[in-house]
Amino acid sequence: GSDMCIRDRNSTATSLTYLLTSGMEGKTFALEAQYTGSDGYTQIQSYDVTVTRVPTLKALAATAEGTKLPLEFAPNTREYSLKTVSSTVDIDAAPFGEDYTVTGTGAVQLTGDTQDHMIQVAAPNGEQSTYTLHIQKVASVPVTLAVPSGTTVQVINGAGSEIAPVDGIYHLVPGESYTCIATKNTWYHCLLYTSDAADEARSVD
Repeated sequence: GSDMCIRDRNSTATSLTYLLTSGMEGKTFALEAQYTGSDGYTQIQSYDVTVTRVPTLKALAATAEGTKLPLEFAPNTREYSLKTVSSTVDIDAAPFGEDYTVTGTGAVQLTGDTQDHMIQVAAPNGEQSTYTLHIQKVASVPVTLAVPSGTTVQVINGAGSEIAPVDGIYHLVPGESYTCIATKNTWYHCLLYTSDAADEARSVD
């Protein structure tokens, strides 16, 4: 259908409440700008605006060996950069519409240092959107923690996911920050920053 919306030509935003209903059906409406000059005459400029619906995701997450990777998802953001020390990344995505189809989820095997992976979401009418993950596999920074007796330690990455040590060594992504939570009776925080040098282990007391 077609509706009329009238705004002053100096307006920078227009609220179009209830313009669209749920689903993939778009709409065309007329936008009319009016301006009254100092001479008292009103000038009018009209535009036909067509709104096209596109399918989107409502959630997108990436994990590596059970650890959630930092990814600040927004439905209208179509490209993301990820770093991992693993050879496999698991992708999970949820569509905004229940009748949308999502492809590109599941396990992604990294065959090189950098790899682009696409997730596509399609609506029944054929409209589709693509989200791209730019994945970089990096050498880990091995970190060991000297922990006092009776103290438990958690290392948390930027996604709020706990890093599990392997044989007492935390394999961290260079250049990213982590929160170290040590607990003994009461708890305290310390920020642990990794370096770009991944050639030897470091101890943090």
